[in-house]
Amino acid sequence: MRKILVALLVFGLVVAFSAPASAVDIKVSGQYYVMGVFESNPSLATEAWRNTGMAATASGKASSAAWVAQRLRLQPEFKIAEGLTLTTRFDALEKKWGDVSWGQANGVYTYDNTNRSVDRPVPVNGSLIAGDSIRTQENIEWERAYVDFNTAIGRFLVGYFDCICYGTIFLNTHVSRPGVEYMYPMGPWTFGAKWEHVAEGGSYGMGGAGARLVYSEADLDIYSIMADYRWKTGSAGMQIQYYHNSFNDYDRVAAAYIAKFYTFNPYVKATFGPLYIEAEGWLGYGDWQDFNDPATVDVDLKAYALYANAKYTMGPFYVGALFGYESGDDPNTLDKREGSVLAAQSLMLGQAWDPFLYMFNDLINTWHGNWGTRGTQIGTFEDNCLLWKAYAGWNVTPKFRAEIGFGQAWADKTAVGVDDSYGSELDLYAEYKIYDQLSYYAGFGYWWVGDYFKGQQGTPGDTDNSYILFHGIRLSF
Repeated sequence: MRKILVALLVFGLVVAFSAPASAVDIKVSGQYYVMGVFESNPSLATEAWRNTGMAATASGKASSAAWVAQRLRLQPEFKIAEGLTLTTRFDALEKKWGDVSWGQANGVYTYDNTNRSVDRPVPVNGSLIAGDSIRTQENIEWERAYVDFNTAIGRFLVGYFDCICYGTIFLNTHVSRPGVEYMYPMGPWTFGAKWEHVAEGGSYGMGGAGARLVYSEADLDIYSIMADYRWKTGSAGMQIQYYHNSFNDYDRVAAAYIAKFYTFNPYVKATFGPLYIEAEGWLGYGDWQDFNDPATVDVDLKAYALYANAKYTMGPFYVGALFGYESGDDPNTLDKREGSVLAAQSLMLGQAWDPFLYMFNDLINTWHGNWGTRGTQIGTFEDNCLLWKAYAGWNVTPKFRAEIGFGQAWADKTAVGVDDSYGSELDLYAEYKIYDQLSYYAGFGYWWVGDYFKGQQGTPGDTDNSYILFHGIRLSF
């Protein structure tokens, strides 16, 4: 498949760039948000437990937290010719207001490794100090640059472009990855293929005992084929992916392994008068860990995810209900991986889906970090989870809407002695359009914290409920 994609790319480039040159048209789109947040009891623990068992972590002892955060995102598009476009995207000033966790002190950078920081060497007096890093939020983070062009044989995307974005919002993350995507429309059908080169681990050289010695194809690649059918009131499709992860395959290391597995991802979206429905499924099957050492037991993958959402509109009012399930891993089957995979092996599925305002909300998790302690945490991904939510909304005017929702969530699998209840949540949300492109929004989420967060057997702690208040402005253009 890789050779076929490369061949198609070369042919497409020849066809595209044989067109005559012309003036460049530039279009800039983007987003900007500022959000203020107040969070009560972010540790999910009682005051007594915060003052005793959690003394090692100052942040865990906090009874509340408040901050203001922002992000500017710009996407310049350069139309070079009809059917030929260069697209880029970058984020800037993605940080909390007044953040002093970075800067210089006596000529040396200080830093904090929380909140989406990345390890990156920082020059100090002309040299690099091992372990120094600086937040990407301090500078511009250039995420995407790709060429989009049509040819006689179809459409190509080449470069760093949007990935993990198929079907419904359920498993979308919209991460930028390098690769090649090919699409061919045929009436109501669109067929496609894609290669994502997620990680480059090739290296050469000799090291000491236990070091990674000569290895050349220690990469992570994802190969996809897609078929979508669209009609006037809906669409349906299937994506099949093959994951080949040899990033952990090292010469002369007994624990080295390769991951080789397939995923199957069907979806449907349709409107029937006032009723809108969407559903999506996901199956992962194959070798989660295929060890080089024959004495080491391999781990097979067999994981599932299901989603459904139905919304009924009655004039300015609407009601709906959603269901989501992502299988968890059974701790008693060491030779099988039944779940808890969507955030592992670089899958990262579902970051864009926020079923609640508080639980599993990616934007809050970006600045907060995971919820919970004592070995029982949840984060941005709905991994190892069964949840439902009912909601109702009112479009009061063309500029103002309000929504209320209530739902519950459970862990699919837990360790011995851990309850499966994540808890229940009540959500209130309102949004007003100051301009067509500028909105003011506010939300309140109250979380009745489940017994899952009391922790593992032998280290129990009492939980207390939590809530979040937030408001902000959002600009889109």
